[in-house]
Amino acid sequence: AAVETTDARALVAELATTAVALRRLDPLRRKRVALQAVHVHLPLGELLGDTQAKSLSPPQQVAFRALLDDIEDRSYATLFPESYAHAKRNVAKAAAAVGPAGPEAFAASCRASLSETIASCDILLSKFFPEDSKALTLSETALVLPPAVRVERRLVVEARVKTAASALRKMLGSANTKAVRDVLGLRVIVLGQLNEDAAHSSLYAVRDALHCLGNELKHRSKDYVQNPKASGYRSLHSTLLRPLDGLLVEVQVRSRDMHWHATFGDAAHAKYKVDRRDPLLRGAAQKLLPAAD
Repeated sequence: AAVETTDARALVAELATTAVALRRLDPLRRKRVALQAVHVHLPLGELLGDTQAKSLSPPQQVAFRALLDDIEDRSYATLFPESYAHAKRNVAKAAAAVGPAGPEAFAASCRASLSETIASCDILLSKFFPEDSKALTLSETALVLPPAVRVERRLVVEARVKTAASALRKMLGSANTKAVRDVLGLRVIVLGQLNEDAAHSSLYAVRDALHCLGNELKHRSKDYVQNPKASGYRSLHSTLLRPLDGLLVEVQVRSRDMHWHATFGDAAHAKYKVDRRDPLLRGAAQKLLPAAD
């Protein structure tokens, strides 16, 4: 088996074989392959993609990501056909909400709305710029630029539409049947002044301004800034309900340092994916990819 070797190429070959099997096998054997893919091949594939990213060219990274997405989609479609079809309909609805211009244009629109909302409220503006009085005395530019422009220059907003499989996976993991509607995600990275990390008050100002994008579901908000996860992960999580189409939008608000640790540190998502599916896989992953840690 691929997990018994120290050669990562064996896992890539195993993933390719799995993708073919999910297309060609009869329903009974396809279910067995799909179950193994969900618990073994996909978590190891995520870790492989994370640790080997620097050694792959951009086209190779895209191809490898597409392979993992294809395996995940076909696995969940095989194991949970009705729920997968429901999730796929919500993905189509989210894609329509984002619009033909795509996630980047949608993210830019959200960034502009957040900036205008913060700039129009003195309380939010003072929270977003706790160093404001100092900045105004040190920089003539700060006096010239409109508040909305100053806020927008400190925000990096990313948007993505989840795959049907990732939405379904979250629903199964949380035992929350509504999680299958969480197919649209926003990440807001707040930049600090010059080389400094953003103040925590800036993050809370952004969270308080999210109402401009939808109705916040307070019972689903999580504060991992004041209460970090055991892995060290820190971020503000909110869920918004868009009144026009009923879509749920997951929003993460974090600073630049928090984002770095979530992406490359101990809180990195790929390591989390391996740990959460099967703790026994961790030893196999370390043997296969000793550079992961």
